[in-house]
Amino acid sequence: MNHGANGAYANAEQKIVTQLVACASPWNVVGPGMEFERMEDFFAPPLENWGGPYSAMLDFLLQQGWLQGLPLDLRKLLLVSVPFCGGFMECPALPQFLTEKWLPASQAAGASILGTDERSVGAWAAKERFVARKFPKLALQLRAADLMALQLPKCSVSLGVHPEATRKGWAEIISNVVSSLLPGGVCVFATYFDIEAAEVRKVAASKGLRLETFENPYYQARPMPASPSMRYILVGRV
Repeated sequence: MNHGANGAYANAEQKIVTQLVACASPWNVVGPGMEFERMEDFFAPPLENWGGPYSAMLDFLLQQGWLQGLPLDLRKLLLVSVPFCGGFMECPALPQFLTEKWLPASQAAGASILGTDERSVGAWAAKERFVARKFPKLALQLRAADLMALQLPKCSVSLGVHPEATRKGWAEIISNVVSSLLPGGVCVFATYFDIEAAEVRKVAASKGLRLETFENPYYQARPMPASPSMRYILVGRV
C-alpha cells in the first residue's frame, strides 16, 4: 500500500547509498537538515514534486483551522497516524512542521507519530533515529501492518497520502482509517485524481464521515502535471 512514487524513490535512494559506499573519502553525508556521520543513518529527502505539495497541504490545513482543537491523550500528546506510509517520505517535513508550526501554538506536550504499511521500505529505522535525535518532543514509530485486517490505534489526526481508492481492498483500508479517529479528530486524505477522491468520499460517508474537498494550493501558480501529487485534499472532523 505504498505511495505511487515510492518504488522510484526507493530505487533512487539505494543508488545514492551505493555510490556513497563506493567512495573512498570519509563519510560526511549531507542529509535533510543535518550531516550524518554514519552511513546507516542516511536517507534521501523526497523530491520536490512530492515534498512541495505535502508541505503546502500541511500549511493549508493549519491556516484553515483544521488542526485546531485536536484531541490529546492522557499524556497531552498529539497522536498522529500516517497510514499506508510507504517509505515515510513525510520525513523530515512532518516532524519539522509539528515542531516549528503546530506545537508552539498548542497545549500539547509533544506528538507521537505512527506510520503503518504492509512492509518496511525506504530506511524506516534511519528515519526513526533521525526523529529521536532531532526532535525531542516527538516520537516516531514505523510498523508493518495489514491495514485490511488489523484495526489501527486511535489517533488525533490521520494523514493518508495517495490511497489507491479504486483498487480492491482499499474500501476496507479507508474504513479502518476513518474508524481510528478519536472524537474531535481530523481525517485527511490526499489523492492524485478526482475519481480517487470520489471513491474516498463515498467510503467515508458510509462510515458517517463527510469529507470536504479542496485543491492543493501548491498548484495554483504552477503547471498541472499529468499525475499531480496530492492535488485533492479531503478533510473531515469526527
